[in-house]
Amino acid sequence: MSDYRPPPLPAKCHGGKGAHGGKLAQWLISLMVPHRVYTEAFAGGLAVLLYKDPDDPRLQWADTASDRGCVEIVNDLNGRWSEFWQVARDPADVERLSWLWERTEFNEKLWKQAMAWPPGPDRVQNAWQWAVAVRMSLAGRMTNFATISTGRTRRGRCEQASAWDTAGKGLRLVYERMRRVVVLDAQSGLRVIAKYDCPEALHYVDPPYLGTTRTSPRAYKQFEMGPAEHQQLLALLATIRGKVVLSGYADPMYDGFAAAHGWEVRDFQTPNHAAGGRKKRVMTERAWMNYTPPV
Repeated sequence: MSDYRPPPLPAKCHGGKGAHGGKLAQWLISLMVPHRVYTEAFAGGLAVLLYKDPDDPRLQWADTASDRGCVEIVNDLNGRWSEFWQVARDPADVERLSWLWERTEFNEKLWKQAMAWPPGPDRVQNAWQWAVAVRMSLAGRMTNFATISTGRTRRGRCEQASAWDTAGKGLRLVYERMRRVVVLDAQSGLRVIAKYDCPEALHYVDPPYLGTTRTSPRAYKQFEMGPAEHQQLLALLATIRGKVVLSGYADPMYDGFAAAHGWEVRDFQTPNHAAGGRKKRVMTERAWMNYTPPV
């Protein structure tokens, strides 16, 4: 049995799967079946990959030298995410990023500065600035500074500041996980899925959800996908030879596609932390699969 423990998630991504101690990410992983190739073509904060044990015997394709382990490939059309994860798998870059992170205070003025800085030629500096921009923002949307929790503490201090420090201290653990992963230069998620598809592949597909199903329909800005682009994605997934786990919220387009192609559907309820207010609306995350999952 593997003794894998997920590292602290270094980045907070709007629509990410790492909330509640990774319960949503772990649920998605529980739906997966053995594979030799694994892709995340819409990587974002990579919560599912970081929670996924690369040596999980349940997910091994076969117990032979050429089939043991997994070829893991990640991509995001947003080049800031791709660059961040490229930094996270370089040992020298991770040391520099850790040094910067550990000397960074959690504060609103710095967040505003980071939001205004354009990326430059130093990819480690870019990764640090991106981490400040997304992790110090509300729900990873980069529109407002994070709401400071006053009803509880973490490790005897402000919950958000503590989470920032914990993420920085865990960067070397993130490197140990990411060094096994191929991080592509930013490109179309559909292109990545099509290129690396094979019968032994499992594709975790987590695109920007349809805007009509979300409380923040423009949160991904220029990286949003309109209905026509979602139709193109579904048309591609209908041709896939490998296995697919597709995330989203219930919608006639996706549900109709699943029903027409005999896909399985599973639901998971989670509070919507992107919403304001003390009481969070419960959202139902849906996963569609082109196979029968084990749970």
